[in-house]
Amino acid sequence: MQEAIANTGRVKEAIVAFVESGWEHSRLAGAPVQMDEVAGAMRMLSAPRIAELAQGVVCFICYELLQD
Repeated sequence: MQEAIANTGRVKEAIVAFVESGWEHSRLAGAPVQMDEVAGAMRMLSAPRIAELAQGVVCFICYELLQD
């Protein structure tokens, strides 16, 4: 759980850095993988709704921020 919390914080920092840098995509390099790890941890902890939300963040980062 501690690692999931830490990864969520790292993803938040990456998104903030991305916005502050003027949409520099390299700022989000590890964010999808980190958030995917959060989703996996939530599945293991029997928290499917939180896992779905984390996976939604992964999709948003990949399809809306990185591909755009």
